[in-house]
Amino acid sequence: MGGPRHTFGNVGVVLLLLFSQCPPAFTADLISSNYQFGDLRLNYLPPANDGGEPISKYKIEWDTSGTVADSNNGNIALEPSFSSSSQNYGFAEVTNVREEQEIIVSCRSACLGTFQLSWGGRIADPLRVDATSERVETAIQHLLDPFNPNGDTFPLVRVSRKANGFAYKWKVVFLGIHGDIGLIKADGDRLVGGGASVRVEEVTSGSSDLYPGAYTHEIQTVSVRKRIGFGCEAISGSFEVSFEGRATAQIDVDASAEDFKDALESLSTIHTVHVRTDHHESVGIADCASRSWIVTFTHLVHENRQGAGDIGLLQLGSSSFDEPTVTQLSVFENIKGTNPRSFTLRGLHTGMMYYCRVSAYNSLGYGLSSLTVSATPKDQPSRPDKVILGLPDPATDSVNAGTSLLVSWDADNEYGSDAITDYSVEWYSEVNDVEVQKLTTSASDGITEVQSIKISAEAEGITGYFTLTFNEEATELIAHDADADGDESIEMKLERLSTVGDVEVSREYSWKSITDVEFDFASSSDVLSRTGGSYAGNLVGIFAAGEMINVGGEVHTISSVGSTFLMLNTPYSGPSAVSVHILKWSFGYEWLVTFNSHVGPQPLLQASPSNNWAGINPIIGISRVREGLQPLSGTIRLGFEGERTLPIPYDADASLMKQALESLTTIGEVDVARFDNNNGHNYFVTFLSELGDREQLTVDDLQLTGPDARASVATLVEGTDPSNYGSVLIPRNSQLMKYQIKSLNNGVSYFVRVRGRNSNGYGYAAFGITVANDTSEGSNVADVGFYVSLEWISH
Repeated sequence: MGGPRHTFGNVGVVLLLLFSQCPPAFTADLISSNYQFGDLRLNYLPPANDGGEPISKYKIEWDTSGTVADSNNGNIALEPSFSSSSQNYGFAEVTNVREEQEIIVSCRSACLGTFQLSWGGRIADPLRVDATSERVETAIQHLLDPFNPNGDTFPLVRVSRKANGFAYKWKVVFLGIHGDIGLIKADGDRLVGGGASVRVEEVTSGSSDLYPGAYTHEIQTVSVRKRIGFGCEAISGSFEVSFEGRATAQIDVDASAEDFKDALESLSTIHTVHVRTDHHESVGIADCASRSWIVTFTHLVHENRQGAGDIGLLQLGSSSFDEPTVTQLSVFENIKGTNPRSFTLRGLHTGMMYYCRVSAYNSLGYGLSSLTVSATPKDQPSRPDKVILGLPDPATDSVNAGTSLLVSWDADNEYGSDAITDYSVEWYSEVNDVEVQKLTTSASDGITEVQSIKISAEAEGITGYFTLTFNEEATELIAHDADADGDESIEMKLERLSTVGDVEVSREYSWKSITDVEFDFASSSDVLSRTGGSYAGNLVGIFAAGEMINVGGEVHTISSVGSTFLMLNTPYSGPSAVSVHILKWSFGYEWLVTFNSHVGPQPLLQASPSNNWAGINPIIGISRVREGLQPLSGTIRLGFEGERTLPIPYDADASLMKQALESLTTIGEVDVARFDNNNGHNYFVTFLSELGDREQLTVDDLQLTGPDARASVATLVEGTDPSNYGSVLIPRNSQLMKYQIKSLNNGVSYFVRVRGRNSNGYGYAAFGITVANDTSEGSNVADVGFYVSLEWISH
């Protein structure tokens, strides 16, 4: 017989390595409880001595004991071998996973120019399209400096470079920052060449919770800065932020860490945070000032323990800046929070003693294992086997003939089950209504996903159509200049897909940065004067009258072009600027698609040119503007008749919810169906083994996080007692169990069910249904019995 399949739920472990001469300095504990449904939960703490090197993983091993034949004493149990040759041996290695991201520059032909990286409110100096790995590494080190407060010389990242067609890509491995790290942002406006673009992708999501109970705090950065050239050397004004629907008072841009902390902790949704600043004061022209507050969420107001998971982002509210059109206020998620980790062994043989040990690992190898711990997984009994229903023989039992049934079943204590103490035999003629309750988890809206579709070319004259694909379903043909909404629009074409739902689409012109010319311009002026840049020729070589340009966020049309200046058709009304780049229409459009009905992150749309697609190097690009974030996180606990489940993840599927409920000794069998609601789930729980009007499930949602997060239970169908119901509890006293049900109504068909009970509660029932119980004179059903075939159910 093959061994059981082992899976690990919410495992977070890391290794620790000890020198061989060091004793194991950590403790382990293997736990079996009534609420684990045949699983074993492993707890352990990291050792006090890591051997001089950081722990990188733990090896967890489990096995059952073996036996050896002895001529005098029979079979003798042996200590577990923890060997792969053992039938029930298993192991898992849970490691400290380093975050990996890739910066990718793509060009359809040779390309030039620079791109810029940003992370957590900081912006790096421009990087050439062929930047070395050392140069990129230095730039990212600068971005991460606030997370290296001690100034350690150990590099925070390691960068390697590979060719990528006409350009390059750089793999970034995070060494000094742990956990699931926010994606580096890349700006490719200053790249030059056919289809030149830059994007960042996550290769490996980081994980740093190394032992059961460990968790990672959520860290976010709120930052303020001005666009370069628009008086970015000074910032003034104020703004507000909100969390889970509660907004702060206005916060000044010069607020200290303590001021920012006080503002956040005044919210009813936040209990404690830690705040530190990363402010930068300008030291001269073109050295932009910035303000950043790095917020570590240590305790939300509704938590009764820490570790709330990947909580929602701080939201930006109203603001009052001196020059709002060029002032950028943003929130960045530096590190995603996690729930406390657990390590669970599943798929075990119930009733068998399992042994477990843990070994830590560092760069020098494995250390000594922990002491071996043991426990026996248990669950509720399976359905009784070989249930036989029959009628008494009138010749030997004339008193009960016509008013009784004989029930027998096999009381075999199945392999691996905890000992059955007694059986419940129940009978009834009709089930009217079974109890149905609905558990609802909900929250206000989270962060909706926003994606960009951008078409550009080297000259005016794009024609033809394209298609969009989402979750492997493609749209109808879309015109290159389709409207955002209305007939034949992108919104209409997307919403016709079964995979999309409700979206909101906006459209504007697509733009490209003119990187080799710098301009000065003043508010209320219609003249842009060239003041610098690598291009020294006549501006007629780049611009033409009638072309559209974007100046400080305003769209203007060029009325005339001089050798060193541009005239606009209307005066510019924004703030004055010095030595800035302007944007020029790239002869296409950009559509922003907001996924309103989809919760959490979404796969990227895919764009494909189609019928009559033509132009001078027309390009369709898809990018993610804002990643979606589900509003719910954390866990809930359900209770029934005095018992509570272990924590259940907020997004548990129907089978996990069913297992959690059936792990209670007060519940035998339920059916669970799950359906999505706007921002959570509805679970419909049908009680199959507990008949009649049942107590309502209770729900503890203190660890459920999100804006207005809550969980509630309602009774949809109130159970009613079966007709002609009766029951008896019979101690298990023999291998073949028998019982005679008496005082039944003659001529009535009865349902009969049998279920066993052990220390974990009642198991599933074996059902049978009688023929009409009529043994009066002339009846042909006397002395009738039949066999009910049952399927064993493994929990």
